[in-house]
Amino acid sequence: MFAYHLGELGIAPRIHAAWLEHADVNGRGHHKAKSVQLHMVAEPYMPLNKLLKITNTSKARFVRLEQQLMEHVRGVADLGLLLLDLHSGNVLVRPSINTSSHRQWGIAAAEAWDSRLTDFDRRMILPVPELSVNCRQLLMLSGLSLNIACHPWPRAAFSHEIRRLAALPILQAEPWCAAALGIPRAAVHSNVSRVAPVPSNSGSGGRAIAEFSAHHQTMVGNMLKRGKDYGDTDRPYECRGRMFGALRRRWEKGLSPL
Repeated sequence: MFAYHLGELGIAPRIHAAWLEHADVNGRGHHKAKSVQLHMVAEPYMPLNKLLKITNTSKARFVRLEQQLMEHVRGVADLGLLLLDLHSGNVLVRPSINTSSHRQWGIAAAEAWDSRLTDFDRRMILPVPELSVNCRQLLMLSGLSLNIACHPWPRAAFSHEIRRLAALPILQAEPWCAAALGIPRAAVHSNVSRVAPVPSNSGSGGRAIAEFSAHHQTMVGNMLKRGKDYGDTDRPYECRGRMFGALRRRWEKGLSPL
């Protein structure tokens, strides 16, 4: 069970118990169809989007949260995987219970947060060994960062790490990654920066990025529809388009850091 293994790695909540339940569901006519449901008891957390709403008027930072989430994403990338459905609703948080390690740094326990990732539907997990680990990490961090930046209660997240990864020459040379995200690169024989064209989606790496980009645009569109009454009239324009450009537009708004 994938969620169980990720729980043991500290990326997902740890699973305390799991069982299968066989049930009858309505089928065609008078026939009953069989259904198998998986039930799990896991560590308690709350979604990050709920925390963003609760702390909307606060500029307080969530100690360790950003770094911990980057480590989770890197752990998934190291497994050769790309999570399509990584957004603030599938990031889980709770106040850290490991207070002793924070006191030596003068951090109040209430300010320190632990995090995990959730919702590992196999349809939303793509094995993409053709892409480099840096590419997989950059794609997932950029998608999650833009989701948080375009949230009705937005924050800026992972900007330094995203810029660091985007500037790696080896990543800019990767056929699909930089182009799909819209990362500018130096034009040959020119001092003008330009965005590389998106290459053909031939090969599993290209198809995976195309699927990732399409799913991300759907998520952003749905979030903008739900948050259209929150008064940020620039948000629909700033959050659309290629990911890197949208991130830069949102970061330039001076959002509070995660």
